Order: sequence, then structure tokens, then C-alpha cells
Amino acid sequence: MLTDADAPRLDLVAQSLARDGAPSVAVACDVRDEAAIRTLVDESVAAFGGLDAAIHCAGVATAGAFHASTAEDWRWVFDINVHGLANCCRAVLPHMTRGQGGLIVNVASA
Repeated sequence: MLTDADAPRLDLVAQSLARDGAPSVAVACDVRDEAAIRTLVDESVAAFGGLDAAIHCAGVATAGAFHASTAEDWRWVFDINVHGLANCCRAVLPHMTRGQGGLIVNVASA
């Protein structure tokens, strides 16, 4: 299961994996939308029969001089890098704590 807020790029990744013999299911979703993430995880678990691992790699950064950045720039960074990560972890943990557990990998942005 692949997800990204950028649907066109997500489709390119899924197509690339398919060409290499690794089929996937791609669904556009924004990690800032807690309800959407929870629904996506729940539906994925139902469709695939479980969840063994989750890799969360949603990180963004601002560019340019700090003094030129805005409070809105930093809300965007924090919402994705912190709240988005927390949304993903909260969505997958209930499925991993039942039974044998699982693996979560969080990739941070610098």
C-alpha cells in the first residue's frame, strides 16, 4: 500500500514498482488528515488481512533564509512532520498490538 498527497507522483511510483514486478495499491491521502489516514489503514488491513510493517516517510522543509519564512510556513512543516507522523502511528498501532506485533519505521526530514 502506497500513499502520498501528490497523486500524480504517487502514480509514477506505483507504475515504476509494477514495471519492476512489485505490484502495489496506491491511494492519495494527506497525513495531516487524521480521519483519512485512519480509514486508509483500516481499509488496507481489511483488504490485505493484516499489517506487519509501516514505513512513514512524510517530511517537508522550508527553503531560503529563516527570516524570510512565515509562521504559516512553520505550521505547514510542523503539521506534516509532527502531526502527520503521529496520525500515522496512531492509525497503525492498534493493528500491530493485536497478536504478534509489527514494525514501524519513521523517516525524518532534516
